[in-house]
Amino acid sequence: MILKLKTGGVTIEILNLGNACLVENHLDQPHVLISLVDRDPSARPRANGQTVATMLFVIYDVDASENYEYAFNKQRSDMLARFVLGAYKNGVKYFRINCMAGMSRSAAVGVAIAEYFEDHEAAAEIWNQKTPQRTIFSTFLNSLVNIEAYDKSL
Repeated sequence: MILKLKTGGVTIEILNLGNACLVENHLDQPHVLISLVDRDPSARPRANGQTVATMLFVIYDVDASENYEYAFNKQRSDMLARFVLGAYKNGVKYFRINCMAGMSRSAAVGVAIAEYFEDHEAAAEIWNQKTPQRTIFSTFLNSLVNIEAYDKSL
């Protein structure tokens, strides 16, 4: 199931890997693709002429120690936060996010983006329809807030 929400200033689309790779990308506006999978898949999310950038993370959908090779740790979270905020500052308002099932990792990133842009209604909808991975959610939301605060201090 694809969940698409228009939040305060952005659109968040959460999909599974099959939808991201097999369904034709007909988006007619600038967008970024974020893929969070548990192995390096031969299938990649489908891009088109409006795809500004893509980011692929190989991470497992488990709570793992900070040093675990496939953990969503602070370093990866900060990298993703810079990617999202950089895209937004460059005019991208559409975030297409996928993981293997479209339920946990991608939902965690989507709900953090919704919360960051203060669309609590969209965030609640994601929590109601998906099962966001809580560690990824809290780590990523922290990164979004802290990266922005750090950038403003420069």
